[in-house]
Amino acid sequence: MDWPGLVGGFVWLRKGFAFSLYNLANLLYTSLNVTLASLFVPPAQVGQYAAAERLVRPLVNLWSPVTRLFFPRLSFAFAQRKPEAWRWLLQAFLLTLGTGGLVGGLLFFLAPLLVPWFLGPGFEGAVPMVRVLSLFLVLNALSSFVGAQLLLPMGLDRPFLVTFLSAGVLNVVLALGALPRFGVMALPWVSVVVELWAVSGMLWSWLILKQVREGEP
Repeated sequence: MDWPGLVGGFVWLRKGFAFSLYNLANLLYTSLNVTLASLFVPPAQVGQYAAAERLVRPLVNLWSPVTRLFFPRLSFAFAQRKPEAWRWLLQAFLLTLGTGGLVGGLLFFLAPLLVPWFLGPGFEGAVPMVRVLSLFLVLNALSSFVGAQLLLPMGLDRPFLVTFLSAGVLNVVLALGALPRFGVMALPWVSVVVELWAVSGMLWSWLILKQVREGEP
């Protein structure tokens, strides 16, 4: 087995920088809302929202194994222009969206049972928040697929990172604008809108690239 050496190690670290920054950006724009809520709403309402997030946010890790399984394979396949890349991409899509849709649907319908079971009595106000965040889960699964299985393997690091950084800014702007007017119930909807923004931005970048490549001689 040949080790890459110091220079080779830096090369591979640079290649994985976009994926690492994606994880950091995703963590930042999905973890600030509790802090933002504490600036505008009473502590009891902050606690209800924090409890809803505590139930929902860990579930986004359910499709991480799919990402780790397909990302290196797709990166190599797209770099080598292998025809099986699209077959693997379809498998990743079905696994990621299937998991996200199943978990999101179960969470929506079972929220009245899951909230008191996991969070205890007194958190009934978190039920509608959990139901809205179940839609966020489905969109997060889709954004995870588009970003980590489509854009990054195709070398679209820059639009990928710009999209997620803009999502972080949008999250702060929407939360600061909506909290004083609508209260803590606005935050789950902010998460949904921001995740939809991320998905739309990444899909738009991919479509633009597709059109450019199809127009090349």
